[in-house]
Amino acid sequence: MTLQRHGALGVDLDLDAHLVVDGAPWQIRATRRSYGHPIVAVERIGVRDRALTDGLLKDLAGLPGFVRVTIADAGGATVRTVEPTFCPGHRPARRRPSAPATSPYPARCSTNPFALGAVWGIQAGWSASVHDPVGAPVDLPPGAYTARIAIAERYRALLNIPADKASATVALTVVDGPAAQVPAAPPEATLSPLQAKAARPTGPAVISDWPRPDLRPLPAGGMTVKHDAGRDYLAFFATVWNAGPAPLVIDAYRWEETGTMDAYQYFLDGDGRTVGWAPAGVLRWDDRDGHRHWHLADFASYRMLDAQYRQVTTSEKTGFCLSSTDPIDLTVPHANWQPANNDLRVGCGGRTVASLRQVLDVGSGDTYRQDLPGQSFDITDLPNGTYYVEVTANPERRLYETDPSNNISQRQVVLAGPPGARTVTAPPHQLVDAA
Repeated sequence: MTLQRHGALGVDLDLDAHLVVDGAPWQIRATRRSYGHPIVAVERIGVRDRALTDGLLKDLAGLPGFVRVTIADAGGATVRTVEPTFCPGHRPARRRPSAPATSPYPARCSTNPFALGAVWGIQAGWSASVHDPVGAPVDLPPGAYTARIAIAERYRALLNIPADKASATVALTVVDGPAAQVPAAPPEATLSPLQAKAARPTGPAVISDWPRPDLRPLPAGGMTVKHDAGRDYLAFFATVWNAGPAPLVIDAYRWEETGTMDAYQYFLDGDGRTVGWAPAGVLRWDDRDGHRHWHLADFASYRMLDAQYRQVTTSEKTGFCLSSTDPIDLTVPHANWQPANNDLRVGCGGRTVASLRQVLDVGSGDTYRQDLPGQSFDITDLPNGTYYVEVTANPERRLYETDPSNNISQRQVVLAGPPGARTVTAPPHQLVDAA
């Protein structure tokens, strides 16, 4: 096979190697009770469960070092060795006609360091790519190579994989490509499979006793300082997820010739039938570059507190397009392993739509990165020291939830450095050591 080298970026080692599962489906469930507890993983084959080695997982991005990729040059000398993380949901594919037509398992793993639970699996007669979609490129000059992909010994022993079925060899040619990998043209906005009710509800609201969503914010992460137009800003990402047991379903209807929609929260029974509804504020059209879609107001809010937990600044981010961007805990009851709206192109709606539906599925989170002035925190005039980034879900209590008492998270950060060269560090959050 031939791969391109993209200048200093190197080579993406996508070697077209796949792990195939025959017989019974293969599944791993991984959970942590809290951020102060290690991740515990259980392998499930058919109806049998088996605990995997303690300490195997530090996060829920996949199985670390699952394969060992050894690259040898034309003379047989080893020039590179990498041990990528394997996500069992990456590029699922049916391998034989007699295999089940569909797979129930998630098609992605979570790169969010604060994810809480994962379900990974490969359907019987299906495969998953061992390519690491978020792995670093490899520095390989143009030339001819041989790549050997082998399942690591500890996983062969752990999962009882025979040695004669645990490796493959690929003839590899590396050629010069563009200096930077050219992304595909952004696709056009697509029609969402989620459709609002045909007409807005009428009459008094019907607040159902059926299960509701439970919105919970994760600790903020991705802390970086940016300098822009003479001011310093603290950028971060924040996730609000739905612990269930019901999805958050918002239908919205636009008033003619306006940039505003009335929003309604719908309550569903166990079969997905509507059993109630309630007003849920508004959606507003955001016409700025990078947005140009509809935002639900007051889904979350962000503020920065000093060491005494007093507010020192806030984020102006108030509008959100609900989407199940990240699997956060797919082990909770009624989690949707394959949410339909995990792409902001799908559920956010174009300017002329008359109505739309936005959903945050059970087990999934909606992640936003606040890295623009106004969204990020202006720290120019804040003295160095300890602060807390606070994330609040459903701050105005417009949305109906199972438990509104768990709607706040806080993450400690430490500011240092002179103006124009400020730095930020985020101490480990219990066992999670991530910026």
